[in-house]
Order: sequence, then structure tokens, then C-alpha cells
Amino acid sequence: MSRIGRAGFKKQVMFVLTISSFIGALIIGGAVYFFETHQVKKNAAYLIQNTTRQAAVMLNDRLNLVFTQYNKMTDKTSLWRLVNQTYQEEDSPQKYKDILECYRDMKEIYSANSEIMDSLYFATSDGTSIPLYKDMIFEKRKINLEDMFQKNYEENYGYYWLNKHEDQVFPTRKPRYVVSLIQCFKNTKGEAAGYMVLNFKSSYIEKLLEKAQISENGYMMLLSDDGFLGGTHVEEKYRLSEKTIREILHKENENMEKEGFSIYQVPLEINGWILVSVVPVGDLVSSSRQFLVILGITILIILLIAGIFSLVSASMITRPIEKLTERVIEFQTNQNVSFPVDKNMGYEMRILAEGLSKLKERVEELLRQVKEEQEEKSKLELLIVQEQIKPHFLYNTLSSIKQLISMEENQKAEDMCEALSRFYRLGLSDGRDFITIQEEAEHVENYLLIQRYRYAANFDYSINIADDILKVKLLKLSLQPLVENAIYHGIKKKEEFGTIVISGYEENDFIYLKVFDDGIGMSEEELKELQTAVGRGKVREESNHFGLRNVNHRLKLYFGEEAKLVFESTYGMYTQVTMVLPKTKGEKEC
Repeated sequence: MSRIGRAGFKKQVMFVLTISSFIGALIIGGAVYFFETHQVKKNAAYLIQNTTRQAAVMLNDRLNLVFTQYNKMTDKTSLWRLVNQTYQEEDSPQKYKDILECYRDMKEIYSANSEIMDSLYFATSDGTSIPLYKDMIFEKRKINLEDMFQKNYEENYGYYWLNKHEDQVFPTRKPRYVVSLIQCFKNTKGEAAGYMVLNFKSSYIEKLLEKAQISENGYMMLLSDDGFLGGTHVEEKYRLSEKTIREILHKENENMEKEGFSIYQVPLEINGWILVSVVPVGDLVSSSRQFLVILGITILIILLIAGIFSLVSASMITRPIEKLTERVIEFQTNQNVSFPVDKNMGYEMRILAEGLSKLKERVEELLRQVKEEQEEKSKLELLIVQEQIKPHFLYNTLSSIKQLISMEENQKAEDMCEALSRFYRLGLSDGRDFITIQEEAEHVENYLLIQRYRYAANFDYSINIADDILKVKLLKLSLQPLVENAIYHGIKKKEEFGTIVISGYEENDFIYLKVFDDGIGMSEEELKELQTAVGRGKVREESNHFGLRNVNHRLKLYFGEEAKLVFESTYGMYTQVTMVLPKTKGEKEC
């Protein structure tokens, strides 16, 4: 019977899913996606590549126009007389005329190309310089010729192109970024004797690249070995990595796909730099209206087919589910509702009914546990508040302060008042449940200072906690009960001078906080009794070990079963309590 029911229900579901998925998604959606999307990507790639070539030609022509005018200037003898320094003392008028002619040529280049030219600068090794910069006031700066000749100009007939950089030739208060063409001039002896710097406005070139709208999120960049220009205003997720940029510079492929981008590159003839168009692969099909229309029609057809088969199959599979649904709705208002299992149900429906019945039992059990835990937590929080206030401790401390004042021990009384104030301020901690180990140590130190005054310095103490755990979070009032236990059950019963040592460190991803006292200690029977009492789950105020049980219960409640208190003691010698906390959980509370 169960095998028949199982096969029948499975066939019904398989029929509906197979027919609607296969006919709708595979035939129509698959055909549209694989054929139409491929064609759209191909067309978009062609348009972007063509736009990149046009932009490269336009930029190359614009730079070449300036370069052609500049070459005419370098052919003149006036410039080379300045480079070779062939003047005698009586030739100073000729040198002045040559400087004026060079200046006029530079000015002509600047004026004819003012929209792209930023500045020009010519200098020789004998100190002659001709600056041309008209837009802003610049700071005068002596330029070292040796720095200008460090580049290997021989590779390109004495020319060197420098990609986008901050202008150091004409420094201004507001930094300007330029693209530079630098030429080194050598005299007849083959020595470097002068140079010319043509600074182009990087902003002009960037605007030229931004005007080329290649896609919604695509952009153009001008790459060279010493940097790049463009793409600075692009979102971080659309930027190329340095690894990909290096790969573009060292490969001659026109097109490539990297990091989810289609990359098209065209070299500039004038300097060999590469104009790159970067387009997210998703943009190649995002602008295709035809694709969106076909995809929309495909979705509608799939939905229509799925709707028809849903109507056919609904009457076969929903009838038993509706019965269980009514039971679930009734269970929301009446927890006594049961989920009977009918033998005539299909296999899947019987499993579902049995699961709901077990789930109901589990929910009832969880509600009972939650109610008990909330009651326990509320009781624990109330006891913690009472522990923070400690009326008898406050009364005894105030009484000690009064006694000190009566004995005219005003400084001790003042110190004790200040320690009491800090003790309660840190104890209350603005209502926070967690404070740092550093704050808890300070709270304990104030407590120990008060107790030393009260017991006439009958004990000494030291606190040694590693610096690397001071900022780890800890439940407040975790250490103080351990210290209090050391005083009242260790040092005080010893009836002679004692020592308390508090230490803390990290080891193997656990935090260890230890409280040691050389008090009266405990026998083996007393130690076992203490361990048993502290390990109990419930916390009762009337317990002899309420403080320690409270700490242990709170640690396990917030940090899990890995947190614990470990007790060591030898009667007549010492007692040590070690608090063990998982470090990762302590850090999450920060």
C-alpha cells in the first residue's frame, strides 16, 4: 500500500515539473538566450571596438598636430645655437634674438592649441630657460638637468612621453596634472645640453575620453608603462586590477575578457600608448531592447504553460494538504489539536502528518524550557543587582570611613571614599552586561583597597594581567566574587598576614584569569563539596556558595559549556580559582 501511494504522488509531481520546465524554459528560453544573446553581444562588441578606433584616431591626430608644429620649431638654427652655446661675448645681441624667436615659436604653439596645451618649458645647461605658462601664477623652482636626463631618450629619437602626473616644472598651490612630452637636446659633442617640456592638459584628454559613451558602465583609459589616464571617476567594482593592466601592456591582443570585463585596445601611433575600452560583460546585452522583448514574451509563455498544468495538478495534490492546513491553523489558537495519521493517505502525506505531530510535541517542550530559562534568568538578574549594591558591604565601608575620620586619618578616609566611588561606578557600568578585563581588574583593585583599609592591611595583593587581553570583553562582576571568596574564606580564616595574586593570560585561544591566595585552604572533602555545589545548574540565593555558583552559571549561559571555573586547594597552604573563557566568544562581545 505504501509503495503504491509513494509512486503515485511522485509521478504526479514529476509530470507537472517536467512538462512545464522542459517546454517553457528549455525550448523557448534556451533558444532565445543562446542565439539572440550571442548576436546582441557580437553587435555590441563591434560598435564598441569601432568607437575605440575612432577615439584613438582623433586623439592621435590632436597630439600629432602639436607635435608637427613643435618639429618645425626644433628645425630652426636659433634653438640649436642656444643648445650648442656657440656665442662669444660680442654675440650677446644674437643670443637675445634667438631667445625671443624661440619664445615666439613656443607662444605660437601654445596659442594655436590652448585648449590642450598647459605649458611649455625650454632650458639649456648654461642656465638659459624660457618658461611659457599663462593660466596661473606658479612658483619658481630650479630644475636639475641631470634629473631630466635620467630617462632613456635614445629609444625614441630623443623623445620621452610621460603619462598623467603632477606638474613639477610649473608648480602651483593647487596641484595640476599634465601629460608631458620631453625632448633631450645634445650638442655637437654628443653631450646633453638642453631639453624641452611640452605639458598637455590631462583634464582635456580625460574629457575627450569621457565623451565617448561606449556603454552604461564602460569607460576608456590611456595606458602606458608609467601609468594611466582616465577611469578615475569609475566605481571601484568596475576598475581593472593592476595585474590586468600589466597584462594589457605586455600583450598585443586587440580584445580579451578578464575579471568580468570585455577589453578592447588600440595603440596610438604617435607614442605607442594603448587606448583601452573597458566594458562589463553584462553591459553588452543590457541595451538590447529586442532581447528584453523576446525574453519578456518567453517568460509570459512559460508562465502560461506553468499555469495551465498547475490548474490540472492542483486538484490532485492539494486536497490532503488542505486538511493538514486546517489543523495547523486551528493549532495556532488551540494547542490541544492533534494530527491524526490516516492509512489511506499517500506516503508523503503520512510522513508530513507524523512530522507535524512530533513538531507539536517539540514546540510544547521548547516553550516549557524557554519559560523556565526566562524565570531563571530574571531571578539571576535580580540577584546580580542585589550583588552590585551589597548593603552590608556599603554599611561596613561607611562605618570604616567614619572611624578613620574620628581618628583624624583624613587622607586614608579620602582614599577610601574615592575607592568606594570608583568601585560602584565600575560595578554599575551604565547598565552594561559586558566590560573589558581592564575595567574588571580596576573594579577588583578598588575592592581590595577598601578591604585592606577595613582589615588594617592584614593582607597584600598584586594584579598581573597580560596587555594583549586587557581589551577582551568579560561579564561584569566575574572576578570580584572570586576575590571576595579569597578574603573571607581564605585570608580571614588564616588569622595572619596573607597574599592575594590575580593574574591573566591567553593560551591556545583561551583566556585564563586566576585568583590565588595563601590562606587557610581546603581539605579534599571541602574541595569536592565546593566543586559539586558550583557545578549545579540552578542558582539559589540561600546557597553557601552563591557568589561562585552565580559566576559559573553566568559564564556558561553567555560563553557556552567551554567556559568554567577550576578549583585547586591544599589545606593550610593555598587556594587558586581559575576562570577559563573561549577567546573568540569574548571578542565577539566587544
